[in-house]
Amino acid sequence: MNTWLAAAAVASLATALIHILAGGRHIARPLMEAGDLTTVPKHTQYYCWHIVSIVLLAMAGGYAYGSTAPEAMALNVMLTGLAASFALWNIALILWKRLDPKHMIQWALFLPITLLGLAGLI
Repeated sequence: MNTWLAAAAVASLATALIHILAGGRHIARPLMEAGDLTTVPKHTQYYCWHIVSIVLLAMAGGYAYGSTAPEAMALNVMLTGLAASFALWNIALILWKRLDPKHMIQWALFLPITLLGLAGLI
């Protein structure tokens, strides 16, 4: 078993749980209760929020599988690339829109997944 990739699986699952539980309460619920959004943008954002939940759970499962399957190198590379892309896009958005990094903490969740994935690839 590749313990680095197993740790990336755990970190992905933890991120999924944070997203689903805390994000549901602090992001998804207020979004759905917002009275100033029309139906299509509101439900499109809600749909995207659920896509992120699915992707995070798939990343956890993929890393878990990849940690025990040496033939899954391409999967592990893809998952690590996704985690890195998510972290980098969040950092770029913070810089571009001059956002408070404490309010946009996704980078802090995806960076450990990225680093654990990279460690598991070498």
